[in-house]
Amino acid sequence: MVLFAVGLDVVEDEDYTVSDIRDAFGEAVATLVDGTSEPGELINADRDIIRDYDRLGNGVWDIFNASMDSVAWYYISMPDAFGNGDEGISDVPAFKEFGKCVGKMFGEVKV
Repeated sequence: MVLFAVGLDVVEDEDYTVSDIRDAFGEAVATLVDGTSEPGELINADRDIIRDYDRLGNGVWDIFNASMDSVAWYYISMPDAFGNGDEGISDVPAFKEFGKCVGKMFGEVKV
């Protein structure tokens, strides 16, 4: 499972392709990585909500297909959903950083 957890963003964040993954680990792993990778047009897109908010103000909500309240609910509920239980990830540094970003954008959240 460590390979799965570490490998999901390898195509997005490193200089590897799905073909490289397939050659090294087989079709099943390549399919998992490909299915969780973002489309190519989004990989290099400027997708940071905080940066967009600093630039656009409340106009940032116009780029979403949901209201500000719905987006806020989604992001605020994620730390609670992923941080609890036996499989919780609340000690993972990336999770803590995510909580800080959500807190900065929408107010304090429990991480």
